[in-house]
Amino acid sequence: MTRILVIEDEKRVLENIIELLDAEGFETCGACDGEQGFQKILSEHPDLILCDVRMPRLDGLGLLARISKIQNLAHIPFIFLTALSERADLRAAMELGADDYITKPFGRKELLDAITRRLQKHDGLIQIVKRETVLENAWMASRMPVEIESALTNTLNFLQTIEAQTGEESPIALAVHGLRNSANQLAHAVQNYGLWLRLRFRPRESTPGLEWLSGSERVKLIIEEMAQAAAWQWHRVDDLELNVDEAMVKVSLPVVQRIVEELLIHAFSHTVQGDKVILQGRQNARRNTYALEVTFPEVYSAEEVPIVADGDDGEKMLHYGLSLAVVKELADAFAGQFAILQNMGNLCCRVVFPMQILEE
Repeated sequence: MTRILVIEDEKRVLENIIELLDAEGFETCGACDGEQGFQKILSEHPDLILCDVRMPRLDGLGLLARISKIQNLAHIPFIFLTALSERADLRAAMELGADDYITKPFGRKELLDAITRRLQKHDGLIQIVKRETVLENAWMASRMPVEIESALTNTLNFLQTIEAQTGEESPIALAVHGLRNSANQLAHAVQNYGLWLRLRFRPRESTPGLEWLSGSERVKLIIEEMAQAAAWQWHRVDDLELNVDEAMVKVSLPVVQRIVEELLIHAFSHTVQGDKVILQGRQNARRNTYALEVTFPEVYSAEEVPIVADGDDGEKMLHYGLSLAVVKELADAFAGQFAILQNMGNLCCRVVFPMQILEE
């Protein structure tokens, strides 16, 4: 509930304003001069202040000047209540940072309209500040993976050197090989985290470093080559089943490759050898779309993780891991669609691309 502090030295006027605001559903508190008002600001933390100009002990201008110097109070919307004879004070009030003023006598509508305007403007500014803060934090966080990647690259090079200097079947070589695999997985996760941050918190306008999202590509060969490479890397060549139509999609080559890679990393890492992983690419000429689907035995219960539909909040995807979270953000970036569906004990991850008509 919005809390409004009314500071007015005329008791009848103070009571009338508080009664009116109470009737409109606001939470109110009152003060009869600037000094008392300042104490109420400190104790009540109002969302908006209505303040008379001329008052004993500390007038409205003095109060505004005081709170303007206090960082956590200076943002509170401040509306002056002024008599016609006090109009000369308004320039000083606005220079001090007053948001608005109402001339006495005023009616119910005039007062409520002024309050509504100030609250809406203040809320808008708060949202802008929050958004900018989130973006700034996200971009700062997205730089962290670069530092981690550098350290991981050095680690991988060091492990490769040790592996080359030991026998292939020695215990040390086997241990180093395991460490290299783990380090590679960590490096990939770090890259995904940085990419997810850049995509998730990208501004609506073009974002530097994400120009590679746009383009057009024929996808059959790209999909099949990426899928076979992923299956070989995971020692799952016999488990992969491909059924891919040719199509021209309105997405760049790196995006198609990354989506196929991340979908299959997720599928292979959540199944065991012998489990079928089916990758299909289908045209829908009527809708002018191309659906890429990866289906594999379900590893989540409905109670553990919710099914994701197109349009769901991207942060929901983090329940499934970074691979699918990145796929979701990539789909959003090129105006595609992403969904996770359950079907007879299988989980189906589907990405829908916008398609171009192939020329004969």
